[in-house]
Amino acid sequence: MKTVAIASRPRSGARSSPSLLSTPRTSEGGGSLSAAALPGSSHQRRQASFTRPSGQLLRPWCAGIAGMAPLEEEDAAEEADEKEAEGIACGRRAGVAIMAELRRRRPGSEPGNAELDTPPDDKPEPSKELLDPQSWNPKLLLLTAAVFAAVLLVTQSAFARVPPPLPRDAPPTRFAEGRALKHVRYLADHIGERQVSTAGEEEAAQYLLKHANHIAAAAQKHRPDLEVTVEREQVSGGVTMSAFKFEIANVYNNLTNVVIRVAPRGSTAKAVLVNSHYDSTLGTPGASDAASCVGVIMELARTVVADASIQLRAPVVFLMNGGEETLSQAAHGFMRSSKYAQGLGAFINLESTGPWGPDVVFQHTGDWTLGAYARSAPNPRGTTVAQDFFDLGLIPADTDYRMLSYRHYGSLPGIDIAFIGDGTAYHTARDEVDRIRPGTLQAMGENVLAAIQEFTGVLSGSPPAPSAAHASGYAYFDLLGKVMVVYPHWLARLLHSAPLPALGLLALSSAGGVTLGALSGGLLLGLLSLLLGLLFPAAVGALRANHYRLPYVWYGKPAVAYAIYVPAAVAGLMLPYVLQSWQGRVKRARMQSLGLAFLSAAFSAALTVIGFHSAFLFASWAAAGAGALLLLGAAQRSVARRGRQLGLGQTLVLLALAAGPAVVCMPTALSITGHVMEKIGLAGAAPGPVGRYIGDAAVGAVCGASALLALGILTPHLVAALGRGGRYTVLLLLAASAGAAVWASKTQPVYTYHHPKRILVQHIHKQGPQGDVEDSLYSFASLDNTLLTKVLPKPIIHSQKTSYRNRDWEAFYPLNHLVLGLARAAPAPQYNDEFLPLPGPPTLALLSREDVPPLQGSQDPALERLTLELNTHIGAWGVLNITGDVRAWSLSDKVARGPGGSRSHMVRYAANAASGRYTFTLDVPKGETIDIQLFVKYVPLSLELQMLKNTLSGLVSPALVTTYQSMHSFGGGPGAAAVPAGAAGAGPARRQEEKEEEGEIVWEELPAEHAQQHVAPAPAPPAEAHAQAAQPAAVPAEPAAVGSRAVSAEVLESARREAEVQDAEIIAGIGRGGGSLEVQGVEAEEAALRATLAERAQQAQQAQQGESETGGGTEGGEQPAAAAE
Repeated sequence: MKTVAIASRPRSGARSSPSLLSTPRTSEGGGSLSAAALPGSSHQRRQASFTRPSGQLLRPWCAGIAGMAPLEEEDAAEEADEKEAEGIACGRRAGVAIMAELRRRRPGSEPGNAELDTPPDDKPEPSKELLDPQSWNPKLLLLTAAVFAAVLLVTQSAFARVPPPLPRDAPPTRFAEGRALKHVRYLADHIGERQVSTAGEEEAAQYLLKHANHIAAAAQKHRPDLEVTVEREQVSGGVTMSAFKFEIANVYNNLTNVVIRVAPRGSTAKAVLVNSHYDSTLGTPGASDAASCVGVIMELARTVVADASIQLRAPVVFLMNGGEETLSQAAHGFMRSSKYAQGLGAFINLESTGPWGPDVVFQHTGDWTLGAYARSAPNPRGTTVAQDFFDLGLIPADTDYRMLSYRHYGSLPGIDIAFIGDGTAYHTARDEVDRIRPGTLQAMGENVLAAIQEFTGVLSGSPPAPSAAHASGYAYFDLLGKVMVVYPHWLARLLHSAPLPALGLLALSSAGGVTLGALSGGLLLGLLSLLLGLLFPAAVGALRANHYRLPYVWYGKPAVAYAIYVPAAVAGLMLPYVLQSWQGRVKRARMQSLGLAFLSAAFSAALTVIGFHSAFLFASWAAAGAGALLLLGAAQRSVARRGRQLGLGQTLVLLALAAGPAVVCMPTALSITGHVMEKIGLAGAAPGPVGRYIGDAAVGAVCGASALLALGILTPHLVAALGRGGRYTVLLLLAASAGAAVWASKTQPVYTYHHPKRILVQHIHKQGPQGDVEDSLYSFASLDNTLLTKVLPKPIIHSQKTSYRNRDWEAFYPLNHLVLGLARAAPAPQYNDEFLPLPGPPTLALLSREDVPPLQGSQDPALERLTLELNTHIGAWGVLNITGDVRAWSLSDKVARGPGGSRSHMVRYAANAASGRYTFTLDVPKGETIDIQLFVKYVPLSLELQMLKNTLSGLVSPALVTTYQSMHSFGGGPGAAAVPAGAAGAGPARRQEEKEEEGEIVWEELPAEHAQQHVAPAPAPPAEAHAQAAQPAAVPAEPAAVGSRAVSAEVLESARREAEVQDAEIIAGIGRGGGSLEVQGVEAEEAALRATLAERAQQAQQAQQGESETGGGTEGGEQPAAAAE
């Protein structure tokens, strides 16, 4: 007879002995049951064979139980408790195994019968296994989903919340958006583009001056307690500054500022400056950027005068400057030369990067101004994360803040407020009045009106003067747009560094119950989780863009980006935890969550040390981890010992601790992610294959960071709650990301009418040594990594190529480092154009060269002063690349140094319409030769550019200029004579370091049938406008540029007709969608433009025929255009 020994249950309170089962006896059957043979894991138990002799029956079940090490190092009492519980379970399993063996040995039973061999309660079906209540925690999963859905809903609601806009007929004592919009509509709709040097800029200045005088007249009549003065100031000057990491001299000539000063009568206090700009950038009417802010300023000034209850305690200066888009030149001129500048005490700068809003504080100087705004504004919004991004140069943008702030080029403390949201309209032709969301101007107006009164109250006292001690700044963030939390740097250092030692003390205390080995494992897993959370979505973005050769399918569609990247990010965060056995995850989750809390605390402390106040995001999660360790430590250890999931009470406490960081982090994560996605269209183009996917990878990484900030320390608990389903969840998330990526790549257009592609176009004319034009071309450039061949009309793409050089884009320095493009031959310039009244090419002349007396005690060599005159005939923008040993100049406060200390000195220049001449001096060593490469840009569109613009569909938002390039060399030495005024320099003097390989950079030339495959057709003129437009007769071909077939009138007409077909398709699509769309397309005057160009082409053709009859030929023996064709 075979015998088996069955373990008895230990007495209550007794510790289990090392041997849980007695030593079995052996029978003639040769079988025995040994406790040492049973494994401790359920996987090994399920693999045990029940067909072996009874002496071996229990060996697969109980081997190693007595000596099995705990999953985590705990104290001796916990180890004993675990062994006791496992011993009890082992005894029960042994009994089940014996009964199964007995059933197997019944007469009639067949060996290997699976139904009898397997204990029924130990091998559940797979579907039941996933739903085992000991395996997963539906309470935690459902409650977490509910909490995050609620936080997301509240965040989005708070972000979209604006006060109801007041109409134009609102009481005059109230700020009314309707009245502000009246100014916006006139500036953006009636005038339109208002760039420096254009007639639109001058018309805008006159309009603002007229309405400012109306406010002054009303104050004189109704407010005797106020002194209101209005000034139009013209400013000229220059400043050497850093622009996109490059040092330049930023020079301006005769720019316009309109100033309104409202002061309590007899006040001697410092004034508050409220500033914005009325000029627009190239190719946009600038409704939001920044006509909207100018409208707010005009209505603010009117309200302050109209409402007698507003008792100002200090003056307010309202500045509407006419030159921000040329790198904040007009604001610098105001601070440098205005009679009001010396009486200022603080500033509020108003800007816009998108028409949707809301208004957000994104920069401040680090003093009392931020706190004053936070406590006074009814709906304050802002986060220090934006300031950290600007300080790091991660956002390719700038504002007048730099010219006003004492931390940069100004002298004042203050804040920078901007509209954000819908940034794909920013700096495009879609920045229109109707795109401004109702309520955004009302919100900004109410916030700034309250801040003005608070600022004047502070300035009426004795506020501390700005100093370097304040430069460390403040940490700040808003809570759902209702309250702004602000605390100084010294307190930020304390609060953001405190979680690290606090967690350490709690971990070492008896309440924490943490060991070094367990904590180290949690830290390593946490670090791996964070890295994979960033890497997975970045890899998905890069692989998708590279495979489909199609960047940015999410552009203007944040939901598509979230669908592609967020599941992959969550999968990356979960992966290190799900790779471990599902058993014991509940217990391990405690240490793993603590590891994430320690990492958050370490990041917070490190960021604080280097001065980044964004550390508050990580500090909030570290504090939550400390709270969980303190409040849930004992409960979690008890739950883990019993192998159960967290109970409802512990789940609620954990989620309550996580809700605070989620409320703090989610608004910042969503707003920054959306802003970065919108700014990718302006971030620049990277050369080579890497350029295809760098933008997608960057957006994926940002989405991963957002997921990381949203989940915080919860990831291990969520993985534990998933139980055996964790690995399946990771696979499903990765499949969801892949599916979304494939779907978006195949169905989503990159660009649409509402979210167009920004492109730059130059009609370049290259001058020879005598100043005459020797070559002309069109150069097209992209500010992102999507191919131009996807959006340009095919007739232009297939026209005669010419050499594309990035150096041609030095006219936009330093943006030439951020663009890629293609070039096509173009017609020669036509002077005295009815649209561009230019009498001839620009010139640079040396007026005099004379010795400079050396400074007393100076060891410098003898110097001479070159006096030069730039003659652009009309207002223009320009870039001068001055090469040589320049010791001093009159252009700006100091000589700008080239990259790497080179002898190249870069100058940007802008002048208004009535300022066609500019004189400057260079001080150089005697005999020094100075080379100057000159780029002059004319913003008003020529007839040729008007025609070219009309060929482009609504998928693109072009910025077009006419550019003249020339090289000038001014030699030195005894007897060097001045070049006569109006003549070009001696000719090109290119240094070897300036030479570059020429060639078109487009990654690859797509076949014609694929050129516009993934671009949505764009709307152009409404259908009725097309019906009214006269169909032109055939246009004769334009004469070719020198030696090549140009983009002629025939090519442009073909491209225009192609654009009309695309536009008609989009209009039909909009009609099917039930929407309405008013778009800018071919104007009624286009027929006149084409007729003028056709007449000009016909005249040129007749002249060419006359040359043929007289035996004339083209210069240099080159073939005429007809022969070349």
